[in-house]
Amino acid sequence: MKRSVAALMLCVTIAGCSATSNGTPTGGPTIDTPSAGPLTYHDAATALATADGHPRRGQPYLAPVRAIGKFCRLTSPDGTVTVVRAFADQLAAHGLHVKALTVAQALASAARHGHGQCSRTFAAYLPEIVGTGPAKSPSGWGGYAGSVSAWDAVHHSDPSHPGQYLPRRRGTDAYAVDISGQVTSLVERFDPPVSAPLALAQIVHDLLPGTVHSVYTLHTGQCQQAIYLGPELGGLLHNSSLGAFVELTSGGGVGHTHYDDLRVNQARITPLGAVGGQPCS
Repeated sequence: MKRSVAALMLCVTIAGCSATSNGTPTGGPTIDTPSAGPLTYHDAATALATADGHPRRGQPYLAPVRAIGKFCRLTSPDGTVTVVRAFADQLAAHGLHVKALTVAQALASAARHGHGQCSRTFAAYLPEIVGTGPAKSPSGWGGYAGSVSAWDAVHHSDPSHPGQYLPRRRGTDAYAVDISGQVTSLVERFDPPVSAPLALAQIVHDLLPGTVHSVYTLHTGQCQQAIYLGPELGGLLHNSSLGAFVELTSGGGVGHTHYDDLRVNQARITPLGAVGGQPCS
């Protein structure tokens, strides 16, 4: 989805923002919501917990819905439910089905660092999460472990930065790729940062072929790691025991910034077997 289209769709949800002729939102958001919705943030948290199938466990939802209400300057707690559901619907339309809690936490973090400009922040956030869709081309799989020709068919190189690929994300190329007959490893950059669950969902959906499953996870103060295996992935790597090793970092990276799983700005994807990971690097 183009950034301007995403901006306009979110502006429909977040009333009070306006748009220029090219679809760029302007102004700070204020949400006008019907009075029949949740009366308190506790009600809003319960509504989202109910949508996830556990209505009696609303406590984890309370902090993110309050943060969305505060930093987006909503006029009613019902506005938080409206925004979270609208964003979840947009993700689902692109094949990313995640829980309301994941969406609420991600949007709360984005809103907290968006200086009150929620319409702008969320409009920039959405295209990063949904990416460009699964990397398929007529010449084959164009994602991780795919052929160079297939990758080039669905991604655009940056002429000024060899080995890096568009789109630009606030002045930074989205992808840096190592190639040796195929895409052997790659780095994806997120700016603005995204939450770890959404970064992993996007990577699995856009960059890993076929059906994959996680066989290893690690969460430390420096990074978050996961190893994914799958039949198509193993076939591309010519070894069923090989898969994709994904390492997420935030801020200045390992050794510079404590890892924040709500502010992931880089994912590194490399081949690795199913047993164990490696130190954060």
